Amino acid sequence: MTNIILSPHFDDAVLSLGGLLTREGANSIVATFFAAAPITAQQKQWDKDCGFIDSDQAICERTKENHQALACVSVPRTQIRNYRYLDAQYRGACTPQDEQNLEAAIAKDIAKLIDENRGAPPIKIFSPGLGWHGDHVLVKRAFIESLKQISQTSVDGFLYQDIPYACWLLENMPSSDFRSLEQIVNRGEFPIEREALPFSQGEMAKKVEAIELYRSQLAPMGGKELCEKIIKFGAKQAEALQLSDPFCEVVYRLI
Repeated sequence: MTNIILSPHFDDAVLSLGGLLTREGANSIVATFFAAAPITAQQKQWDKDCGFIDSDQAICERTKENHQALACVSVPRTQIRNYRYLDAQYRGACTPQDEQNLEAAIAKDIAKLIDENRGAPPIKIFSPGLGWHGDHVLVKRAFIESLKQISQTSVDGFLYQDIPYACWLLENMPSSDFRSLEQIVNRGEFPIEREALPFSQGEMAKKVEAIELYRSQLAPMGGKELCEKIIKFGAKQAEALQLSDPFCEVVYRLI
């Protein structure tokens, strides 16, 4: 394995790094952390918006969607990891200590996942970078903590631009300055280095095909309009970075 993509929810890996997966899905592990159903079924607004009766149906159907979407970009089912943590909507009010305990548990899982797959070539591990959603913040902090728990030999750590949040953030910025996203990723806390992951027109089409397999999530997030925004976002970044390829995803190497 060469890539480990940390996905807070079932769709985050494909939304954010679907272009990378179209090229390297067979050599990638996708780890989704908030993939558990509550012991007692709950009825939450987001699940209702997605057309589900309750949390049991939501997790069951979203797990199936995830398998289909990852198969579309050639990630074998044996390389899908689903962890048994509750999504923020199911956790409810948590104390700061509860959040710290959750972060520590996820950090241990990430460190273990790295150790289990360490070897040559070096592992590339990708974590959410923007931290615009509480669950994304937890995974990002846990990822950074996990790197302290292991020897970083043969491990390259990256932060990615969480989609759709990156698209929405850029729309609300005074100018389409992608460096503004970089400042949100970094927040002045650690050094990073921007890297572009270019891909072709055909690979963008495959990424969109995979995104559309998350049927329940796509409609409340904007449907075809969201897909169009993702295509435009990838094209604008490739143009801004003067790449020969028509699209790219951008990640930030921890240095």
